[in-house]
Amino acid sequence: MNQIIGKRFFSSSSSSLPEYLFPSVRRLLSDYNIVNVSEIKPTGPQSRLLKGDILSYIQSKNLKPIDSRTLQSSTTASSTTTATATTSKVFQVDKENEKRAGSTVKFEDIPHNNIRKVIATKLTQSKHIIPHLYMTVECDISKVLSLRQKLLPLKVSVNDFVLRAVALALKDCPEANAKWNETTQEIQLNPTVDVSFAVSTDRGLITPIIKNTNTKQLGDISKESKELAIAARDSKLKPEQFIGGTFSVSNLGMFGITHFNAIINYPQAGILAIGTGRRVIKNQQFTTADLDKLDSLLATSEAAKPQIIDIMDVTLSGDNRVFTDEIAAKFLDTFKKYISNPESMLL
Repeated sequence: MNQIIGKRFFSSSSSSLPEYLFPSVRRLLSDYNIVNVSEIKPTGPQSRLLKGDILSYIQSKNLKPIDSRTLQSSTTASSTTTATATTSKVFQVDKENEKRAGSTVKFEDIPHNNIRKVIATKLTQSKHIIPHLYMTVECDISKVLSLRQKLLPLKVSVNDFVLRAVALALKDCPEANAKWNETTQEIQLNPTVDVSFAVSTDRGLITPIIKNTNTKQLGDISKESKELAIAARDSKLKPEQFIGGTFSVSNLGMFGITHFNAIINYPQAGILAIGTGRRVIKNQQFTTADLDKLDSLLATSEAAKPQIIDIMDVTLSGDNRVFTDEIAAKFLDTFKKYISNPESMLL
């Protein structure tokens, strides 16, 4: 019957093994591929092999440890010679494969440019010192998509509507248009509404600013955002065009991302993460006042007909020192009302 030491198999017919082996003894037998244990004289109590016995044997035979990857796995070890030959062969093949792989595998280090270094520093700082609060709402953008078609040939993107809605929501909720003052340890309200929006460039992410966003109409926001995005990708932004801002918007909807949590653009206190729009089926909703006449409402085909609407998920990441649950909910509710009723943003 075969007995196992470490990860090797030893035949009881070729060697007489003690019933108990200390872990240190097993390790040495495995590391040095010692299979003929009967040659080693035990000096421990009850004729047990000790670590010193193995070390003396290793020294007397001038043995060298073998590579741990060349363990011989066999359910039958007919002889010591066969086991040793197999191990040597496996070890040789392993070395040849390693040599061939090493000659073809190449690695390339890509250094960070200055913008990516700044981004890494600021995002790390933001996550380290800002207690992030997250809240998500589902917004109906069916009317936004419909209004875009009516405004043609004026090309207005969904993101332009988002920027306009954010600016108006910040104006209506001034407590959300604020930041945390690290010096005074107090909330500091911002005197203007300056919305930053994320633009992806070859050198990294950059956030141009539309200053006094709440005072600008949808067409002006659309024009300015396109000009700033082009300047950002061409590395032509001036420092005052991307340093500052009171709130940020990050839109990954064009990449098919439905939901994500953005990191706050420190020292700002809030950022809105915009997901992609998707079509869903929504059943007709009834108010409490309709319950008395529910049977008659359900009997009409129009009332019972499900609605197909376009929705998108919007997630606020807020500095919990500035955004309480109430302030965050109020801001998101206000934003939702504007984006769901875009005609109100044209006034």
